[in-house]
Amino acid sequence: MRYLFRLTAVAAALAALLVLLYYVGLNPLSLVESALLAMPPLALAAVGEAMNEKGGISNIGIDGIFLIAATVAVFGAEEFGNGYAGLMTGTGVGGLLGLVHGLLSTYAKADQIVAGIGLNIFAYGFLPYFLMAA
Repeated sequence: MRYLFRLTAVAAALAALLVLLYYVGLNPLSLVESALLAMPPLALAAVGEAMNEKGGISNIGIDGIFLIAATVAVFGAEEFGNGYAGLMTGTGVGGLLGLVHGLLSTYAKADQIVAGIGLNIFAYGFLPYFLMAA
């Protein structure tokens, strides 16, 4: 019974927030729509990290993998003139970077946190160079 009360209270608070946003001048439906459009990549990354944690690998370099894969995906889509080719290019590069992190963490016995931070630092240094070179 308490859970039903909490669920009703959360729904009422959400409805009140949407009405307040509407009266302030923001369109709450467009905010919800943009949030739902931005959610799948982050949700997939969260599921992937949960699978990594279940397997015993802590990958804190996910944001670096995201940055590099997204940039290479846009570059691949422009080069091939096809969005699906860009999607496959970005997926391949992201998988390759995840494989490199996994190999470093398991076979090379590198510290998982240090390898993830190194991947992030590499991404933040590589992307400006890649964007200037491309």
